[in-house]
Amino acid sequence: MDWQATGPNPAIPEWAQDDCRLYALWPFANRCRSACEYCLLGRDSKPASRLWADADAVAGWQRIADKHGPCYILCGGREPTEELPLLADVLACHYGSIATNAMFDAAAFCATIPPERLELHPSFHAHLWRDLDEFLAKLVGLRGHGYRIPFVVLVGYPPYLAHWDEWIPRLRAEGFAVNLAPARNCTFEGRCLPEGYTVAERAILDRHIAPILFAPATTMQKPGGVVCAAGHAAFAVMADGTIGRCTQVAGAMGQQTLFDENAFDLLPGPLPCGEACCVCVNMWAFHL
Repeated sequence: MDWQATGPNPAIPEWAQDDCRLYALWPFANRCRSACEYCLLGRDSKPASRLWADADAVAGWQRIADKHGPCYILCGGREPTEELPLLADVLACHYGSIATNAMFDAAAFCATIPPERLELHPSFHAHLWRDLDEFLAKLVGLRGHGYRIPFVVLVGYPPYLAHWDEWIPRLRAEGFAVNLAPARNCTFEGRCLPEGYTVAERAILDRHIAPILFAPATTMQKPGGVVCAAGHAAFAVMADGTIGRCTQVAGAMGQQTLFDENAFDLLPGPLPCGEACCVCVNMWAFHL
């Protein structure tokens, strides 16, 4: 069954659905200067060693485009804008989105990445900015250059929560939806979050975000008997370049890699994945 022939890929935003049939996860970025206390990947700003060169990754993505057509790539990891040349070379033949701290040089960014190839998902990290006005001015300027910015992320780190009642309406007034999330797997004043929020902090969070977002990822049980189209309508590129159905299910695509001379082959259709829980919200749409 060619599941992709039944309609647009549900994980791809509407603006890119006419050009892209495959959704991809590529957490390639291995450096960041922000040192956020609450970063899920840790505060270490030292780039991790890589087993591949930029030129080899660009060539691999070009082969994928030649074989499968342009993909919509969720370009993640640490801070993708720290590697603008690599990002630009890959997006020359693909489309995608990036989560970003928005601390990049706007002029260099606009000169390097065409707005029609990319959607921006910025996070407001208050310790990096003088105030919200400065952050908003940059986003409004980028939007004026044609960049899509559908939402802004706020993380519920305790020192920020007192400002949420002010920040959220201001962001929305500028036309940005707000993606709110509790802090996870970090500590504040010896408290492990999100379990360690105080009653007052949790009251602010509950006022703005759904309680289900506090549930551990392991409680995201899949419906019984489902199959998943990951590996058929989507794929993931792991840190070493191997191809997985998603970042959680690494070994189901054989020994295929981003660097294969003939690109890789997709699975023939949706299949069970064998995992009891799905921890990837980006792939949830592929459960059938």
